Amino acid sequence: MASTSEPNGAKAITALTFDGSFSSLESLSELYVLQEAASRWAFDTGKDMDGDEVRPSEMFDTIAGTGIGGFYAILFARLNFTIGQAIQTHRTLEERLFASEAWSLKDQEGCIRILDNVLDEVTRILEYTLDSPFKENKPR
Repeated sequence: MASTSEPNGAKAITALTFDGSFSSLESLSELYVLQEAASRWAFDTGKDMDGDEVRPSEMFDTIAGTGIGGFYAILFARLNFTIGQAIQTHRTLEERLFASEAWSLKDQEGCIRILDNVLDEVTRILEYTLDSPFKENKPR
């Protein structure tokens, strides 16, 4: 995913988008596909790291998503997570949701509370805060 230029010399904008699926296999597979792409990007750019160590915010100009994809976008774009951190957070969220009555009863508010609790817990452990300023707008 090297930087590319348009014919007029302008730099192309790169975007990463996630869909709103919350089928465990489908949504987690998005992260594993991204992990493989990140491994190749790290190799191509001479970075000595595995795909799970890459921060997608270093690879893409903009990151967006809907549903669980929106959650991923927050993890990567706002909290600057690595792919490995996002996979672990997804697994934690999945364990909590599927073990809860809220999931089995399709209690949307209960599921949102679980999502909020997991996000609070993960950001606290990793010493991130949603109140901190956005990361600097640096060119890749």
